[in-house]
Amino acid sequence: MSNMGVEPMCGALCREVDKPFVLRHPLLWLLFSVMVGAGATFALLSPFHSRAGIAAGIIEAFREASGDVRKAGPVAITILGLALMVGAAWSALAWLHASVRLRVLACIAGVPIAWSLMAAGSGVPEHGQEFATGRPLHWASYLVYNGVRWASLSVLASCLVVCLFRCVIWHIARAEHEGELALTRDDAVRAKDVASNQPCTDQLTRYWHAVTQAWWRVFSFAQSWFITMQFGIVMLVALIIVVCWLPWIIWMGPANIGPDTVAQLVWYRTGHAWDPSSRQDLPAQFALSDHHPWLTTLIYGWFDQWGVSLGNEALGLWILAVVHVALIAVAFAILITYLCGSVGLSWKFGVFATLFAAFVPIYGRQAMSIVKDLTFLPFFMVWIVLFIEYIRRVLAQRKIGVWLCIGLVALAVLCGLMKKTGVYVLLASLLVLLVVLRARIITGLMMVVIVAVSMAIPKVAYPTLHIYPGGPQERIAVPLQQSAGILLRHGDTIDAQDKAVLETIFGACTVDQLKERFTTETADGAKDCYNRDATSEQYRDFMLTWAKLAAQHPATAFEATPSLFQAFLMSPYYDEGFSVRWGWEDQGGTMILPQYRDHEASPGQLRARQLYMIDAGLPVVGVLMTEGLYSLWLPVLALVLCLALRRYRNLLYLAPFLIMMGTMLLSPMHQFRYTWPMAFCAVLVMAIAFIKAQTAATLALDTMDDTSASAQNGTLGAEGAHTSTMIGSMEHNARNNNQDER
Repeated sequence: MSNMGVEPMCGALCREVDKPFVLRHPLLWLLFSVMVGAGATFALLSPFHSRAGIAAGIIEAFREASGDVRKAGPVAITILGLALMVGAAWSALAWLHASVRLRVLACIAGVPIAWSLMAAGSGVPEHGQEFATGRPLHWASYLVYNGVRWASLSVLASCLVVCLFRCVIWHIARAEHEGELALTRDDAVRAKDVASNQPCTDQLTRYWHAVTQAWWRVFSFAQSWFITMQFGIVMLVALIIVVCWLPWIIWMGPANIGPDTVAQLVWYRTGHAWDPSSRQDLPAQFALSDHHPWLTTLIYGWFDQWGVSLGNEALGLWILAVVHVALIAVAFAILITYLCGSVGLSWKFGVFATLFAAFVPIYGRQAMSIVKDLTFLPFFMVWIVLFIEYIRRVLAQRKIGVWLCIGLVALAVLCGLMKKTGVYVLLASLLVLLVVLRARIITGLMMVVIVAVSMAIPKVAYPTLHIYPGGPQERIAVPLQQSAGILLRHGDTIDAQDKAVLETIFGACTVDQLKERFTTETADGAKDCYNRDATSEQYRDFMLTWAKLAAQHPATAFEATPSLFQAFLMSPYYDEGFSVRWGWEDQGGTMILPQYRDHEASPGQLRARQLYMIDAGLPVVGVLMTEGLYSLWLPVLALVLCLALRRYRNLLYLAPFLIMMGTMLLSPMHQFRYTWPMAFCAVLVMAIAFIKAQTAATLALDTMDDTSASAQNGTLGAEGAHTSTMIGSMEHNARNNNQDER
């Protein structure tokens, strides 16, 4: 990878957020603030209306929406409106002082963030007959009504993103000028002249600084924890997280399992599997089905059987959930201590990240679920750490090390065995490195080994364990769902040959049966009707026909799959349900924890649900429990922050999460667990923009050979990376390097 520019001068960035500007028309500025604040207030308090659900007239649509706004009450409307007007006025000044480059980046982030707020509440499911018949569409009122809401929020969000740029850049400049290591230990003092011209004379700012200094004094005892990445510190941080999760560990027992896990437990106990899509029993020789990852079936089944052998099935499943909790807490600790002890982020970030993981309700609550997506998480989180370390070593032209490559390969294979789509995300991330970075031979070899091992394991495991391979319908869920919608709505008008292709691929059902099963909420109905005896030629013809019909009827294809975009909205908060088990009663699901009925919650889960609902209604906490924050807001903000700070290499660290966002558009339905990897890696996404290419920090995973080799090559590599040193001398080396740069 070519040198994209060593870290930009912080003074130049400061000038980009503080361009000279004279406010010649204060009344226009005031009018702008009032209009944007009022429009954003209306947009936040009014509901989303679809093309079919909105009133026919534009005036009528706004009149109906105003009734919904009034439900908030005049006091709440006034307080929110004034707050947004003040925010608009303050952020508009920041916008006027910013460069064109930063304004464009702010719009890139502000527009999708505003969309996630504007479209919250969309995607009301429609079922077969209702979808096939269709409803009148009111395009004019739909575009004007939602356009006004989106525009107001986009302007406000874009201005606020500029404020974020300003705060981050000035924070870096102030930290460098004051000699504080607020973001990274090795920030060079490059903006002293700029920062010294901006003294903190504002009284409110001084109060804020006093409060933050007092806050960090409280946690100063933890400063030594995040200097290096050590086993003891990792275990200590993990223990702190587990202790803070204890209420959820106790209340969520004995288990929180959905239909996928229930099916796996029944398969393991009975030694007989069925096809979850067709609901038909598989041939007697098959004990398991790879419809759900077979390795997780063995793990879950073993713990369940162990509990049964002890005479307490609930204990076995509860211990399985606790093992999940412990592994995820350790993965969190590895991630946090790596970012501080190896990458070089401040100990303050380590404290913040630990508190964030420990006290945001979604983590402790979701960690007690028993489902394949959760089993996948700790391995994915550690793989991400190795992925970042691999990039940093390649960029710094350091020795990569055999064990790092082995770890990347082994964890990638494990991730694929825990969650089928997981290995595709990891391979796509490595493909990005193959194209962009050096060390292409090593990257390519790792990809080849991952693919080879992932293909070889089933060839051994399937016949040995009597596993029935999963069908292709899972991979083409979106084409099946959109084709089913087109067939139901336009079956009388599409070409006869195209219709015949669709009817062949949906050969497991008649058109009437497909209509009964079809719903826009999930693609399960379309998958259930998939003809498993379809030939490869019929499969190919279907894919071509789907592409053709989707291009001819894009509105119908879009309406058939509204769930594809639900993960990016700010409406739902993470909730997998509070019950011991549910699903597959007709297939023997009642044999799993038979003392509980389907969807029945344990006494502890009832208390946990009450607390969780209260948390979801609290200011700030409720936002931290919302799916769209992790699936859209944080990745987009990290992306534009990397561009704003001109840290373009850091986009490589973000690659797995951007690819994962793309996989959301291929999911057969919307389920919260699909975005868990992005939520559980949120502290990393927050930190990506602040990882410096030039660092004086010791890489935690370096070997002694790396240190010797680096020392022979000098204290500064081609990419500006310093050699490994003793922790006690890192700050001294950083000061010497800063003097050399001057």
